Amino acid sequence: MISSVALQSAPDTSFPTGRLHYWKSGYLRDMTDEAIQTLLEPTPQMPSAMSGVGLRRLHGAAGRVGPDATASHIGRISTTS
Repeated sequence: MISSVALQSAPDTSFPTGRLHYWKSGYLRDMTDEAIQTLLEPTPQMPSAMSGVGLRRLHGAAGRVGPDATASHIGRISTTS
């Protein structure tokens, strides 16, 4: 069994001190051409070569929860499979 502290600190080496990590998240209903263009527009102005845009698909049980089933609004975000 791994301790909670060890689990939480496991990715630390991937995020070195001094790199000023900033994370922002949101939900995207569909991956349209317009959405891709919107995501790509600011990339030339990113402050360093270490900057990036990451996407994660909401799928499985989390994507099948009805919109009124929980306090969160993430259920049924994805309209494509």
